[in-house]
Amino acid sequence: VADAMSHSGPGGEMSKVGRNDPCPCGSGKKYKHCHGKLS
Repeated sequence: VADAMSHSGPGGEMSKVGRNDPCPCGSGKKYKHCHGKLS
């Protein structure tokens, strides 16, 4: 899993998102309350 995060690819943009920024998945929630929970 760490390997997948070391290069850009699907989801590579998510690594640039701050925890208080809107989630890039488009839910409108903050990243920390949405996909930020997964990491």
